[in-house]
Amino acid sequence: MKIFSKSIAVTFLFLASVNFIQAQDTIQPIKFKRNAIKIGTSLTIAILFVGYEYAITKHVGIGILGSVNGGLFSGYTGNLTARYYFGKYSGFFIEARGGYSYFNPIVYSGYHRGTSPNNDNRYYDEEHEATISYWSGGISGGYRVTCSKRFFFDFLIGVHTGQASFGSKDTYIGRSPIALQIGSDDVKTVFENSGPGMPLHLMINVGFTF
Repeated sequence: MKIFSKSIAVTFLFLASVNFIQAQDTIQPIKFKRNAIKIGTSLTIAILFVGYEYAITKHVGIGILGSVNGGLFSGYTGNLTARYYFGKYSGFFIEARGGYSYFNPIVYSGYHRGTSPNNDNRYYDEEHEATISYWSGGISGGYRVTCSKRFFFDFLIGVHTGQASFGSKDTYIGRSPIALQIGSDDVKTVFENSGPGMPLHLMINVGFTF
């Protein structure tokens, strides 16, 4: 809920900034450029995106998006994207995406409990790197703001779903703060409720056109 509340707040701040930029805009009409390179981050998980987009027309763009994931579920992701812009390669847009992710967080295959009567803590056994594969697809809506002849930024919010497979011994994530917050140390449960498997995604990108 904290993540969702922060996301809603960021969404309102973004829309307010869009209105301000449009009100102050004195830039002359911008010549159409077909190529865009962008970098961005997610507001729901620790991640850094780098992407390329090519405009097929003034309303349709296709691209590729790669990312490095940090935080609890470290790994990488690759996505193919397709966008439709309601304006001329700017303004509101909808985006479809699909891709593959691989994550290798530190996990455990078992645990034992303390032996003394007053010690009921879990002590995790067989630490190793997980092998989590995740195929996913999703849809988003967003807004692109052109800041100058070459630079822009955009914001998008959307949902995704996918199918994850875990290694045979990828059982427990340990006592991480996130696991304690959701009340489970099960790898799959934590992945689906606070990691990349969580269905909501929000992103902010800055980019350069040429």
